[in-house]
Amino acid sequence: QNVESTEFKLAQEDIDLIDKSYKPPVEIPVEQIRIVPKTVDDSHKVYTTLKEVLENYNKIHPNPYVLAREIRKNGLLKPIEVKKIENGYQIIHGSARYFSWIIAFGSKPIPAFVI
Repeated sequence: QNVESTEFKLAQEDIDLIDKSYKPPVEIPVEQIRIVPKTVDDSHKVYTTLKEVLENYNKIHPNPYVLAREIRKNGLLKPIEVKKIENGYQIIHGSARYFSWIIAFGSKPIPAFVI
């Protein structure tokens, strides 16, 4: 059954729509990115400053230094997601990756999907 589920053909117009919809990540200067404080729920803490990240008082795992080491070694496997705002960009998803990128590379522009 599993093999049969992979045996389907997409119409060319569907393939064209997918191709047209995909936008590759762009590199954004980290100085243009803003973190907006938010609480998703009690189990999802979001740091808003590098100082908070370095202290890691919420004990987020993996810790930012471990993630920075992985990013330095393997690159950013999943770009962050941002939206354009008046004076730059706001992070939608990936604040831990954003801060770990800064620990790993300083002010080097970060790959991001603009949504």
